[in-house]
Amino acid sequence: MSDKQQVLIPVADFELTVGKPVPYNLFTRGGILVLAAGSVVADDDMLGRLLSTRPFRTAEGIARAGMALADEGDKELLIGESRDPFRELGHAVESIELFLRLPGDDDARPYNVPFFGLMPMQALIVGAPFISRNFFWRDHEGLPLFVKLRSGRYLYAFETSVTRYGAAPTAYLMLAYPKVAQRKAYRSSLRVSAALPAVIEAAGKEKLKVAISDMSDKGCAVDTQFVIGEIGSQVTLTFRMRLDNEAYMLSLPCIIRNQQTRKGGLLHYGLSFGDTHQHLPWHQRMALKAYLYDGLIDTGTRQ
Repeated sequence: MSDKQQVLIPVADFELTVGKPVPYNLFTRGGILVLAAGSVVADDDMLGRLLSTRPFRTAEGIARAGMALADEGDKELLIGESRDPFRELGHAVESIELFLRLPGDDDARPYNVPFFGLMPMQALIVGAPFISRNFFWRDHEGLPLFVKLRSGRYLYAFETSVTRYGAAPTAYLMLAYPKVAQRKAYRSSLRVSAALPAVIEAAGKEKLKVAISDMSDKGCAVDTQFVIGEIGSQVTLTFRMRLDNEAYMLSLPCIIRNQQTRKGGLLHYGLSFGDTHQHLPWHQRMALKAYLYDGLIDTGTRQ
């Protein structure tokens, strides 16, 4: 191994999948090869045995094969090396998630943190998450992390490490600027931020109040304290928006596509517009496009 290859970092559970080939060589902490790249994880028993060894891989793994953002059939793009991998961000970062695996951990730990900004080709600055009472970020500079970042239509994934911890004005981490990142289009349309009260109604259920947090011409995200339905079920979303200073009411059929639980127990749903049989009528599509066009020009949150 070269000096660069001797830098080993822990392999997280989510990097290995039953029925798929391992994207890179797996080693023990001491650098002994456990499983060669390309070997298929045959079944759950094999996966369990691999994880029980606490496998490691070389730090440049993502540059070569990487943490897959999606199945091979999805479009992925490896960017970086010769240019800034984030030069095309263009839009505010919607979310950033840190994954770290500490000595003795069986599973990688995901942490959603605030994004404070970046210094092009130098560092990314994010909030420092609370780990435990006995964990102090000032003692873990150099800790390797895997990061997922969402912005506009794209999901970015990359490896980095903690270069600095600061406590003021609020606890923050400076992360090493990655030379390489994976980028994947995970939305078919660009979304704009929104802050619209709305009502959702499912067949046979009472109406529930929700808040629309972002929107595209294909769908939207809503936040609520209530369970609105199962993934794949159809609901009706009703809300009022302003177009040319006039109130415009829309009542749209939607399909629940995904659901996440966020801090404080808030439920976050992704909805696609239209039902299983047809798309939205022309006049509704045009109203949405007009609203979104205004949102792209405005610098603030739409109302």
